Amino acid sequence: MIEALKNMLVMIELELRRPRHDRTEICFRAVQPILWIVTYGPVMSGVKAIPTGGVPYTDFITPGVMIQTTTFVSIFYGLMMVWERDSGILKKLLVTPASRYSTVIGRSMASGVRAIFQALIILPIALIIGERFMGIGQAIMMPLFFASNALYPLQLMPPLLREFSTVNPLSYVVDAVRGLLITGDLSNLLVDLIAAVVFDAVLFVVASISFRRIIE
Repeated sequence: MIEALKNMLVMIELELRRPRHDRTEICFRAVQPILWIVTYGPVMSGVKAIPTGGVPYTDFITPGVMIQTTTFVSIFYGLMMVWERDSGILKKLLVTPASRYSTVIGRSMASGVRAIFQALIILPIALIIGERFMGIGQAIMMPLFFASNALYPLQLMPPLLREFSTVNPLSYVVDAVRGLLITGDLSNLLVDLIAAVVFDAVLFVVASISFRRIIE
């Protein structure tokens, strides 16, 4: 167990070396979410028909934009493993004593740490305002984003989308972040956290099982 934790920390440290050599990457990735908050939020604030429960619309969408951005970073680093397979990097990792589980979980945690840095750029902007794999990543991320409660309350959705939102992990994560940062309503926090943990655990298992297969 201790050895597995050490291997995970090594993977995290390995991934966090990259921004030291290219700090502009994190800043450039923050451009799109900043545009959501700086332009889309203030424009849509004038639409009084959106029932945000008295919360300013820019504040309402900020948790959703943060989660969308951090999730996209995580998806992108998952897709990078395909490139690393072609370049031979994954084969080098497999000859190390680290288990495939600690490798996958360590890499995932590393992308999560980098996603946190991304969120730390976005959040101050939101506070000031008022409260080639890229295509594949967007194709995964954007349907989840728009079919969640990130931009509008669930009751505004068509019935089919509303049903999908109940199994959409982003809906639970956005609800938890919105409650912690904006509304203070933590009545669903336990359910949100359980849903997020279950989703992460399932994906960790699936990714670990598939890890060796993608390099064969």
